[in-house]
Amino acid sequence: MTNPYGTTDSTEVVANYLYTQLLANMATFVDSGGTAIQSVWYGDNSELLPNTPSVCVIPGTEASTYDGVGGRPVMMVFTTYVMVYYGKVGDQQLNVHGSQQIANVIKRFVHADVNLGGNVIDCLCASLEPGIAIRNGAMIDATRLTFRSRSKVLLNP
Repeated sequence: MTNPYGTTDSTEVVANYLYTQLLANMATFVDSGGTAIQSVWYGDNSELLPNTPSVCVIPGTEASTYDGVGGRPVMMVFTTYVMVYYGKVGDQQLNVHGSQQIANVIKRFVHADVNLGGNVIDCLCASLEPGIAIRNGAMIDATRLTFRSRSKVLLNP
């Protein structure tokens, strides 16, 4: 018997789906000055980033709770992080604006695909956090988006 809910039980599936969608559409993630994402990576490869702005999709935690009876239905919540590395800290105001603008474009893009291609029940950006990351000894303006996705599966279909 297959999963009657049709959603995934894997944080890898969710993170990889986000990665492939962001990679395929990276030219559309642009700030108001016309600066677009240069690369998209799976995992936090930020120490190896050859250029900025770049995005890293990082699989996060997976949590499960029972949700019903018969066949052991489980509600799963996946956390996936998307890091926007905008550029070395120079003109901090421009960097923060650019990083936030690209992060918001990504947030709206993901929200438009609420069930992530049928992999989950729904997905939302739970938080958007601006800050600074130290990479290869350089201070990089960065914004972290935290996406939470819900899925329902049977433990023994």
